[in-house]
Amino acid sequence: MDPATIAIVTSSALKLVDLMTTDVWDQVKKGFGRLLGQSTGQESPVTDDLDSARSELLAAAGDDYESTRNELVA
Repeated sequence: MDPATIAIVTSSALKLVDLMTTDVWDQVKKGFGRLLGQSTGQESPVTDDLDSARSELLAAAGDDYESTRNELVA
C-alpha cells in the first residue's frame, strides 16, 4: 500500500475511534454500517464490532485509554 493511502486510512480510523466517545456515535455508527452494507441494503454486521470496540474504549482509563485507542486505530 502506498504511503498516501496508509495516511488516509490511518487518519480515518483515528477519527472513527475518536467519535466513539462522543454523543454523535449512534449516528456515525449507523452511517458507517450503511456504507459497508450498501450491497445488501442493510447495516453491516460490523456495527456489532464497533459497539464492542466502543465499550472497550469507554471502559479504559488513564494509560489504558491511550493503549486501547491505539489498538483500535491499528
